[in-house]
Amino acid sequence: MRFVLIHGAFGGRWSWMSTAQQLVQAGHQVSAPDLPGHGSDPTPLDQVDLDAYADRVCDVLSEGPPALLVGQSMGGMVVTQAAARTPQHVAALVYVAAFAPQDGQSLIEITQLPEAAGDQVQANLVV
Repeated sequence: MRFVLIHGAFGGRWSWMSTAQQLVQAGHQVSAPDLPGHGSDPTPLDQVDLDAYADRVCDVLSEGPPALLVGQSMGGMVVTQAAARTPQHVAALVYVAAFAPQDGQSLIEITQLPEAAGDQVQANLVV
């Protein structure tokens, strides 16, 4: 099985190192890219948005057979967008403590839902 692991807003490919190592040891193919502007990726911040994230994931997906696409936290938004763009490259989607948007729903809209009440991460973000 091929896995593509997508980190959240405050992470990088390093977020998945332990998991990726275990999956590789179990005989799986694993990719865990840095999203634009994260980790060691040099993309300028003014070019970082959901489209850039989804483009990066679509590029990774196109490099091999259909993958189990895994998104963590904000990565759920990214994997949803990438899967919608290239469904032929996705075997299944997995959301790990992740945002799972409805069609057309933004991350900001999701954070305004009643179930997000009391979320201290969102309460302390400055956008």
